[in-house]
Amino acid sequence: MEKERMKREKDEERGKGKAFLLSPSKVRLDWIEWRDRKKEKEKEEEEERIKDLV
Repeated sequence: MEKERMKREKDEERGKGKAFLLSPSKVRLDWIEWRDRKKEKEKEEEEERIKDLV
């Protein structure tokens, strides 16, 4: 019981808890934005690694 509460609080801190309060289309848009930011960040990190190697 205590572990479940702690997990729920952690998830809410990360923003996962909001998913239940938002409409599915809003959640989808947020996910797409997050995915795009993640891809962009990975691309930048890859470029940094290439610069470091050169």
